[in-house]
Amino acid sequence: MFRWLGVLGAALIFLTLSAGSAPAGRQGGHCALSATPLWAFHGLLDNTVDPQGSIEPLTALQACPGVPADQAQLTVYPDRDHNSWDPAYSDTADNDIYSWMLTFTNP
Repeated sequence: MFRWLGVLGAALIFLTLSAGSAPAGRQGGHCALSATPLWAFHGLLDNTVDPQGSIEPLTALQACPGVPADQAQLTVYPDRDHNSWDPAYSDTADNDIYSWMLTFTNP
């Protein structure tokens, strides 16, 4: 169960502590995370962690009942390798991860 213990694994364990997660290049995902907003980032050319390890679980999470689109997002960079965190957290990226994170609170 914990073979993919990373950002998603930690979010699953600490559901009550986390207002959201933004994994980059990690495997995992589960409907149990449907209450925790997730925005995963992965490079399609990643040969360290299979991109399907983000694509498949986030696609499954998006199909879970009651999961709003803005709480189960996936950005795949077609020209990036394992380092997907630079564009994900860059001020020049096409996404605004920081504003997205600040829209969520943990009751």
